Amino acid sequence: MEKELAPLITEKMPFDKKPKTNMPVTWVKPKLICEIKFSEITDEGILRNPVFIGLRKDKEAKHEKDVEVLPAKNRRSATKKII
Repeated sequence: MEKELAPLITEKMPFDKKPKTNMPVTWVKPKLICEIKFSEITDEGILRNPVFIGLRKDKEAKHEKDVEVLPAKNRRSATKKII
């Protein structure tokens, strides 16, 4: 993962408002697509209990415009692609 992310490191934060974090942040350019699962999306649009599943090698970020939320099999969580 480090090999794929290292060339994408940038100082530019992609958000208007800096999110609260527990650890220092390393920003990367939005060139990869990953799959995550989470328990819910809050009213503020924040993912609750997000878990990284893996990178999607079958898709290119330049072809993805929107975020797609798919219901999970157990219906208690969902899968979300973030670009």
